[in-house]
Amino acid sequence: MATVCPPGYRANKRWRGKRGQRQCLKGMPKKTLKELQAIARANDVSIYKRRKDDMGFTRTPLTARALKYRLTKMKVAHFGMATVCPPGYSANPNWRRKPGQRQCLKDKVKKAKYTAAQIAAEPNPMVQQAMIKGLKVRTKPKKMTLKQLQQLARANDVSIYKRRKDDMGFTKVPLTMKALKYRLTKMRVPYM
Repeated sequence: MATVCPPGYRANKRWRGKRGQRQCLKGMPKKTLKELQAIARANDVSIYKRRKDDMGFTRTPLTARALKYRLTKMKVAHFGMATVCPPGYSANPNWRRKPGQRQCLKDKVKKAKYTAAQIAAEPNPMVQQAMIKGLKVRTKPKKMTLKQLQQLARANDVSIYKRRKDDMGFTKVPLTMKALKYRLTKMRVPYM
């Protein structure tokens, strides 16, 4: 006869009707290493072991136990149930278990994105068709040049030069575009 378990429990595959064995186990089956790695990648958590000098990561992937520990440490949920919302609501992708946050958000009612005047004013017929269908028309934001980023950094008292190796000040070598963007982000200066 098949095992029937109450809600929140699952059948024990190894149950043989011996003393001390449980026919139903609590919770759902454990997540596999692949599933944990996918969760880690989605939340920008490294799936690799740290180097001994603590300056980055090796190419050796973590075990399932170590990855669970890292996800817990980085406050990334890797267990529990999916959010179930009532009709007219959808799950909040940025939800964390904190006070004042809503797990379900109201669905937005779609409105016409463009008026007839805006569509008529557009000279490109391909863009006009996209506007009529209600598709979002891509307009690339202008990328800031290195000079503009440097001016922004100076205005916000952020150094545009590389740190010295002994960490006692700065060199005379200016940062690259990527490194300067990273430093501005770290110093919480918006540049977009």
